[in-house]
Amino acid sequence: NLYLECLTQVQLTTVENYNLKIVLLFLAVFIDLLGFGIIIPILPFYATSLGANSLIYGALIAVYSLMQFIFSPIWGSVSDKIGRRPVILIGLAGSIFGYAMFGISFDLLTLFISRTLSGIATSATLTVANAYVADITPPEKRGGVFGTITAAFGLGFAVGPGIGGVLAKYSLFGLHGVATPGMFAALLSFINLVGAYFVLVESLPPEKRGLNVEKRSIFVILGVKNLLQYDNAILYITLFSIVTLGFTNLIAAFALYAPVIDPSIDETKLGILYTYVGLVLFFSQYVIVRPIIARFGERTMVRIGTLLVLIGFLAIPQVNSFEMYFVTNTPLIIGIAGLNPSFNSLLSQSVPDRVQGEALGVNQGFASLMRTIGPVIAGGLMGLALTLPFYLGALIFFGLTLYSFILLH
Repeated sequence: NLYLECLTQVQLTTVENYNLKIVLLFLAVFIDLLGFGIIIPILPFYATSLGANSLIYGALIAVYSLMQFIFSPIWGSVSDKIGRRPVILIGLAGSIFGYAMFGISFDLLTLFISRTLSGIATSATLTVANAYVADITPPEKRGGVFGTITAAFGLGFAVGPGIGGVLAKYSLFGLHGVATPGMFAALLSFINLVGAYFVLVESLPPEKRGLNVEKRSIFVILGVKNLLQYDNAILYITLFSIVTLGFTNLIAAFALYAPVIDPSIDETKLGILYTYVGLVLFFSQYVIVRPIIARFGERTMVRIGTLLVLIGFLAIPQVNSFEMYFVTNTPLIIGIAGLNPSFNSLLSQSVPDRVQGEALGVNQGFASLMRTIGPVIAGGLMGLALTLPFYLGALIFFGLTLYSFILLH
């Protein structure tokens, strides 16, 4: 009886420690994305006020993602060598400088530099957070826990735009309107860094670090060569990249499209709409995505998700009011909420533990490449017709839906 009691206590302690790690990781990602969300509704209006057209605005979004493409696989590989904790701390520290520079930006060049720094920083935090989850979670449970991290993303994205839309109306020390939300986001990142420094423990034991580092070259850091040996790893990265390319058309185009179709939409209304999007992303993880993955698996969630996103893309150009955008965006966001954790989980299950950081870093890196290309394409298409980016997204997800139902096994 004493032995069983001790064993039970050890098991309970292990579960509590695991849950604490997930909570701390959730908070780190949430606060990091809260700062990102604060910037989102302000950027299109501020960039336009500085003289940016749709193509330059697309480039502003693209440079953020380009940095993630370059640095995500590098941060993932570095975390495989030195551990997850120091890379996460570096990312959180970088976010402080990126958001602060956004707050003091006074021209397009400074704005580009701030987005560059933020892209480098968040590529470290988000990439290695997924690797951290893979370190401490059994393969059969990763889909649900990756969903929790996606939910942190959604909740930060939900709360942030509302805060940003409100703060943009207030000046700070006589500076322009973006100073207040920019400095507030920097302050949140500082609090996040301090909290993570004191409470986030390392997840990758020393004996598992650097096992495959000697095989790497610059080409391998970008991921292709080293991951070809694992079944389906490149397939899942490719599918996730295509999903990201289609979805980026919405993110890049909608902020410029909606105020033209409905002139009543300003920073505050756009912030409210993005808040709704984030809340749907957050709550659908627990109400829809996690139950479906737990019962039917990731591949079924992929089929449902691609179909819902297709419906959303087709619906957006058919409405012309602020209120109706809540309706059209709902199926699209639910679909994305299911696709992100599903592909991360499938990828993590297709590679061994020693390359989790590299594989997930490569996945984020190539998704970031799509987020680099997408805004530029969307900006160019909007110069021809405002609705073209949404029909391109519909075409992409029509192909993905067919693929997921016919060929994904």
